[in-house]
Amino acid sequence: MGLLSDIENFETLDEEKREFLLAYLVAVASLLSVIDGWLPKPLPLAKIGLANIVTLVLVMKKRYRIALLVAFLRVMVSHALGGTLITFGFWLSLSGSVFSSVVMGVTHRFFGKYLSLYGISLWGGWAHALAQGVMASVFLGWNRGVVLYVAFLMAIGVGTSLVIAWIADRYLQTQSEVDENHQDQ
Repeated sequence: MGLLSDIENFETLDEEKREFLLAYLVAVASLLSVIDGWLPKPLPLAKIGLANIVTLVLVMKKRYRIALLVAFLRVMVSHALGGTLITFGFWLSLSGSVFSSVVMGVTHRFFGKYLSLYGISLWGGWAHALAQGVMASVFLGWNRGVVLYVAFLMAIGVGTSLVIAWIADRYLQTQSEVDENHQDQ
């Protein structure tokens, strides 16, 4: 079976294969997060969100709980590797990742027949920015600077969400073809 088949049939996999698949997904998402950290940032603490590709793929395959778990674990792993556990950036990342995963899952579950992968990604991006704003206000207080920061994150989140959706869409199309070819052999 291929990767997408394993994701779609997660519950039917034996325990060892489920654990391996989960570890693989967390590793890929963590690696993407670390790479994302190396890229130039349009604003301090603002990343493109490459790790959200994995979350979005899982959401589109209706693996909402796995998407949430991978989002949580990849924040833990990437910040542990970066030596930034329990920092301001960690809390921003964790709140944004967890809330956006929940919002994308709920949006896909209840409105997936009306929204494309791009629409789901946009909702996730906005949720991510909103959660980060709430978390920033916990640390800094709700002030004009935080409001402007959230507004800016939501604005650039449109572009980054569309980029993430495009990459996830290309991945899903390519991997579906690979899985089909793999099954034919």
